[in-house]
Amino acid sequence: MHSWRVFLLPYLEQSAAFADYRFDEPWDGPNNRKLAMVMSDLCTCRATARAPGATNYFYVVGPGRPGHEGAGLTKGEIADDLGETILLVESDTLAVNWMEPRDLTMEEALRGVNVRPGPSIGSPHFIEEQPGRRYDGANVAMVDGSVRFLPEGVDRDALAALLTIDGGEEFDWNDIQGLPPDYAAVWLPLVGLTYLVLVGWRHLRRSW
Repeated sequence: MHSWRVFLLPYLEQSAAFADYRFDEPWDGPNNRKLAMVMSDLCTCRATARAPGATNYFYVVGPGRPGHEGAGLTKGEIADDLGETILLVESDTLAVNWMEPRDLTMEEALRGVNVRPGPSIGSPHFIEEQPGRRYDGANVAMVDGSVRFLPEGVDRDALAALLTIDGGEEFDWNDIQGLPPDYAAVWLPLVGLTYLVLVGWRHLRRSW
């Protein structure tokens, strides 16, 4: 098994590294482990103290999620509003190298934001709209390419609605927070590329 992050390499000016990656050996095999630091800067949030090569950006895997059990998908298969469907989350609770095929499970993500100890959506980020009014939380990238800030305390039902692709829930961001929707726009270059990888997953599997 190999991580979706590996397939981003050609689109992030790392074609040589992608050519060097061996799909006929494990992600941490003798050849692949030489590439452990290639994406260190691109896959790590600078606001967190992470081990070299560790990533902060995770997909959420499980029932109701795009690409569950290795299946491909098309944009049309996502029945919920694309701006209300989470594609990627950030987490500083997992010590995972960017090449490791480990992501956040649905159950881990549904624990909430900055729920410790244990894996969850999380980061040291916060927004202070005015003195004395601070929102702690984490960034999430939506399927439509937008970025949202999820505050601590967001409830499980709201998270479930955002994480599933066909729940049909009516969702209003103002019900959980009134923060700027374009916070942490640094994510934007990664979002579209990751969606491209997920959409083409079925075809990539056939080429291995």
